[in-house]
Amino acid sequence: MDLPPLLGSVFSSDSSTSFDVGHALFVVAGILVIPIALALLWPLTPGDRFTFRGALLKGSLLGLALAVLTGMMLPLLGLVSHASGVGSLDPGPFALGLGVWGPVQLLVGMQLYSVTFAMVASMPRGLQPLDAIGWGWWSHGSGESP
Repeated sequence: MDLPPLLGSVFSSDSSTSFDVGHALFVVAGILVIPIALALLWPLTPGDRFTFRGALLKGSLLGLALAVLTGMMLPLLGLVSHASGVGSLDPGPFALGLGVWGPVQLLVGMQLYSVTFAMVASMPRGLQPLDAIGWGWWSHGSGESP
């Protein structure tokens, strides 16, 4: 699923321009827009705010919400696209136009993004990056495996 060119085709019918604009918008949305929205929803999401399990729960729930929102917006992007032959770009609702792997890719991608965001968001409260992969002993000064 190639979302940036689909997003860029809303603004231009030229494939090179839509590629550039789509990737620029994708980066801006991924760095600024979506994290701010997720940060605003963070306190409203169930789960403990200060633990690893709470971050996983919050990230998973926010990833599911982001996948549903993105899945509902995909047909709208195809509808307002200026690209000729947009049928090859339009994945349909919830990416069902790409077969069974379309919705799976959408859900997995949004889950990875949101869980990563949740892990980073919970780091100021004591969760270290190596704690996330089970290497807490490394970052806590003992230097020895438990």
